Amino acid sequence: MAPLVIHSSTAHLMGHHSNINYEISTDTFFIHSKAGYTSSEITLHWFDRVFEPRSQPAIGIMEHQILILDGHSSHVNNIQFIEHAIANNVHLLCLSAHTTHILQPLDIGLFSPLGNYYKQELEDFQRNHGPFWKMRKGDFYPMLQRAREKAMTSENIVSAWPASGMIPFNRQRILQNPNLQLNSTPVIPLSARYSGFHHLEGRDGRAQEVDEIRKKADELGTVGEATVLLYQAIDVAEKAQTQSILDQATIKQLQAIQPSKPDRRQIKGGLLLHTKVLGELYKKRETDDRKKQARVEAGRISRANNMRQQAPRKRIKAGNQKLVSSVVSESSESQSTPEEDEQVVSIFCQ
Repeated sequence: MAPLVIHSSTAHLMGHHSNINYEISTDTFFIHSKAGYTSSEITLHWFDRVFEPRSQPAIGIMEHQILILDGHSSHVNNIQFIEHAIANNVHLLCLSAHTTHILQPLDIGLFSPLGNYYKQELEDFQRNHGPFWKMRKGDFYPMLQRAREKAMTSENIVSAWPASGMIPFNRQRILQNPNLQLNSTPVIPLSARYSGFHHLEGRDGRAQEVDEIRKKADELGTVGEATVLLYQAIDVAEKAQTQSILDQATIKQLQAIQPSKPDRRQIKGGLLLHTKVLGELYKKRETDDRKKQARVEAGRISRANNMRQQAPRKRIKAGNQKLVSSVVSESSESQSTPEEDEQVVSIFCQ
């Protein structure tokens, strides 16, 4: 199934999709919303453009299907979406509240490895660019795509169904799930939440104390809110320690090497865009940019040639002006003085 990526934006911008390899990512959809979350409109777009075209050919047109959903309002309160599903023989199975981590195969078999692989991509990005490099929307999807390729394998997809107790149906597998406990706090994977700044060198002896506290917290496992706060305190301590290692001048220097501003040109192609459309659009934009650059370069060369052609004319004109000025100066030097003029007049008067 093709992924649908939701950007927190009011429009599609060129900079959001600048780092995508369109030869590899051939089947991905992008959409935007102001808050970056799904909505009734986005759910309907997903069902009509993503789910139906890719599920029907596999099982046959108008065959019965079951679509497992959570209780989000864009699913259960979306009358248009429900009617559209019923008209296409798609039976909606809405899971009870707070049960997706037990019953939904995506949560059990796929989201966990996906999160781990994406965390590795983030750590590699931070290690390659430094802790003060700002990640942009254009950097997000390439990392997500690499994580999906590692996590969304056939083995993980198939094994997620029996692990959830859904197919084959196994009531005991569901009831014996250790996460299904009454009056218990939600299980939160803590050890993967707060990685800190481990890759920085030059940490002083206090770092050993922080590492020892982290190890003790890991031994506690996944408990309640207190452990979450403990990890947050450790993370804050490591960041403060990093600030003490790297002075403000170094931080400003690291922030100054950020890449140029992202391309803010708006893409006019509708709310939902496919990678095929984006790939063709980027090829056209690259061609247009090359033509524009060629025109600018041709104009620069033409101006340079005109300046070289006009240079001899300017030298001739300057020489003529110098010759005229010298003649004028000679004539001015040969003019008679007033006394001489009076003497000539007196001679003629005699």
